[in-house]
Amino acid sequence: MNNVLLLGFGTQATEYIKVIKDRGYHLTASDLKTYYELENNQKLSSKIDKFIEYEDFHQETFYKVAIEANQICPLKAVVPLADGHVLPAALVQEKLSLKGPGLHAAIISTNKALQRQLFSMEGISIPSHMQFNIAQAESALNKLDFPIVLKPVNKFGSIGVKIVYSYQEALQHLADIKQHSEVFLAEEYIDGEEFSIESIVQREEIIFTNITKKVLGDKPLFVEKAHLLPYGANLTKELKEKILSLNEKVIKALDVKDSIVHLEIKIGKAGPVVIEVAVRMPGDKIMELIEQSTGINMYSAFVDILLGNTPNLKQTKNTFSSVVWFSAPKYGQLESVKIPENIQQKYNIQTIEFIKTPGDIVQPMTSSFDRLGYCILSCDDYAKLEKHSNRIEKEIEIEII
Repeated sequence: MNNVLLLGFGTQATEYIKVIKDRGYHLTASDLKTYYELENNQKLSSKIDKFIEYEDFHQETFYKVAIEANQICPLKAVVPLADGHVLPAALVQEKLSLKGPGLHAAIISTNKALQRQLFSMEGISIPSHMQFNIAQAESALNKLDFPIVLKPVNKFGSIGVKIVYSYQEALQHLADIKQHSEVFLAEEYIDGEEFSIESIVQREEIIFTNITKKVLGDKPLFVEKAHLLPYGANLTKELKEKILSLNEKVIKALDVKDSIVHLEIKIGKAGPVVIEVAVRMPGDKIMELIEQSTGINMYSAFVDILLGNTPNLKQTKNTFSSVVWFSAPKYGQLESVKIPENIQQKYNIQTIEFIKTPGDIVQPMTSSFDRLGYCILSCDDYAKLEKHSNRIEKEIEIEII
């Protein structure tokens, strides 16, 4: 019996569970027991053959779970959901000779400081930067010209990432985020458009790419409030070639074997600059947007490359799609959300969902975890899609008390 381990559970796992079970594999999943037992997850939970619970989010725990899963039933593949799962999954993939990104790619991609070191050595364009720990902070910050971007080296979801404009503001921000990491990066602020490139790599060859336009919230934070794709056709030929060339250099430098790669870049004065990279699925519904625009199921493709199969990358659709994230206008208790009756038809909205519910304490977005909900829409015309994406949140009434 072939066993596939899904490290992580919940809403992002839904499509993976369908794909794995449709292929007839034994499915082992792991997460907090509370997630597994949620009423909304019961239908999903019933499709899992074996559930292994864990009580914390430490990498050592994830590694132990994967080894245990293999002892119960030999693993054919390990599918990591989030950044914290990537390195433990890669260790087990290496130990059991399974497909995956490779240890080098996994280690580098989960440490922003190592990314800066590698890309600098490889001549890949990155922001100027400095790495320091909390004890070195005062001395390090005194050497810098502001504004700068401060971030912990090991977090995701825009946690702790902020533009700071002065020495005192930098010290205050470090005090606010020091629980997230022992090491921090201070980076040059690149004031330009931001994009991500989603790639599928199999046997060290890039077999699929997509370019996504990112819409960021207000400064000084970097929380993404919308994504629009595919964006490649809207770029000049020269800029598109530079972006794809940079993507190839990053993947080669990481020495990626078999994986999805999610690269984030900004366009600086001299061209595209690498912000960070991850060898796991992109979040923020980008996988769903790609399928809606192209017909290509990225969940299915990722499982196939981890199983050593040839993924189906045949494009059956050709449209533009976006996701728009809703934010609380102020701190307080969510009282109500009023959605106009005709809004879905008006803007061709495929999905609209609120994650937060009345009674929840909410706040303006400081990271992706503060989002109230989202909607996904599509359009045959990119300019119209962009216009619709900008209008939607203004028409939904969010009451905070």
